[in-house]
Amino acid sequence: MQANLIGKFDVDTIESHKDNFLRGKLATWSPKETHDKLVFENKDCQAPPEIDSDEDDRLLQEEILREIMEEEAARKQEESKRKNVGSNKTSGKGKGKKKGKKS
Repeated sequence: MQANLIGKFDVDTIESHKDNFLRGKLATWSPKETHDKLVFENKDCQAPPEIDSDEDDRLLQEEILREIMEEEAARKQEESKRKNVGSNKTSGKGKGKKKGKKS
């Protein structure tokens, strides 16, 4: 039996809580006073992130990116080698019954 999960909760539990909330049987709470001081900021998620790193961090990031690119290139080479080995196999022609000599 497969459970339908939403995050860490299954659908039945969420529906039960929803029903209890709508009937007024689910406990509610009031936020503390400190929540009144929340500040919301608009951020452009499409914009590149602002990076406040020094030269060492930049060099480390470049080295990590270079290593990732090298690993991906090696993986692609290995995949292409595997594909080439698989394509070099005979296609199956000529296999099967051998023709007998005519008498």
